[in-house]
Amino acid sequence: MSNNNDPKKHRYALSKFPLAGLLRDALAIDGVSLLDPKGSSDPQLLEVAKKNLSQLRNNAMEVLQSTAFQAQLSNFSELLSETHFSGDCYFQKMPSIRLFMPGALGTSWHTDNWYGHAAQSRTFWVPLTPVPNGAGVQFVDDPDVLNELESGLGGTIGLADINRICQRHATEVTAQPGEYLSFNARTLHGSVENIAGHFRCSIDFRGTSVNAGVGNKPLSNYRIIEQGAAREAVQQINSRLAVKYINGATGASTKYQHILLEAYAAEQGLSIVRNEAEIESVAARPVLSAYANRDVPSPDNFDHVLAYSTQCLPSDPETSRALLENCALRGVTIHFVLEDAIFPTTVDIAKCLKPARTIAA
Repeated sequence: MSNNNDPKKHRYALSKFPLAGLLRDALAIDGVSLLDPKGSSDPQLLEVAKKNLSQLRNNAMEVLQSTAFQAQLSNFSELLSETHFSGDCYFQKMPSIRLFMPGALGTSWHTDNWYGHAAQSRTFWVPLTPVPNGAGVQFVDDPDVLNELESGLGGTIGLADINRICQRHATEVTAQPGEYLSFNARTLHGSVENIAGHFRCSIDFRGTSVNAGVGNKPLSNYRIIEQGAAREAVQQINSRLAVKYINGATGASTKYQHILLEAYAAEQGLSIVRNEAEIESVAARPVLSAYANRDVPSPDNFDHVLAYSTQCLPSDPETSRALLENCALRGVTIHFVLEDAIFPTTVDIAKCLKPARTIAA
């Protein structure tokens, strides 16, 4: 709950989006699924489930990645896009799954914005089992509490204090299959101990407008919904054509950069079809910086940019961010050869923009 009156509860047609049905067998023990009423409240079955929680989670993750589940989630995301966004938007492809056992703790108090999601994004929390009182999600609607926590996140407020402060202002919200909660990334929430005696299973994922962006998350983790239709947010790489980009302001000799990038291209099976070079300190618009503001790079010409290092990115962080988002949206990968890292497939924007300009894949 927040100044936007979050969370909001919505209904959807279970018959059109039977998400739990695909997970039923994955969360079964001796033929009884934890998603069924009998399984979710049977004390003996739940004790066995607690001992095998890691395996059950692995089973569920395999289903979440399956073509069948992804197709359902894509269709569900299209429905959510019509309800919650007025234009093109991004939705996470892989939801988080929460297996909340009786007597266990759920997620600690947080806002999704603290974990790198764009402040304007929305979280969609979808229960796959009934959620009785005592097993719901806790929310804090007092902005002063959020301000107090954020002012002390540098180390002056410990976890015990965070829990104490939040519990004093918390309100529990429950929902049932066929309902979901939506709330923005600045909404303070968490799950405390499950005292209901019932197993709770839910998934959650985030959506955000294209204009708001995806925060510090890799764009490859999202699908884009354009005019109500979903596709991959990062276009698939169709060719092995590459641009060799040399930057003389990195401290490494340009000759060394040429040799290194050409060797890397040969090793990766990439064909260099264009060469670009610059020294960013020259009083002209840098080539790589311009990618942030024009409708290039174009996948019709090349799908890869080979750069010596993240040091080749524009010195201005916002220009670098816009450049990276532009490349990812158009299906162009940037290979940082020194760090052996590829954006957006092995590193995300946050790692690329580290002040030291050095990252580990």
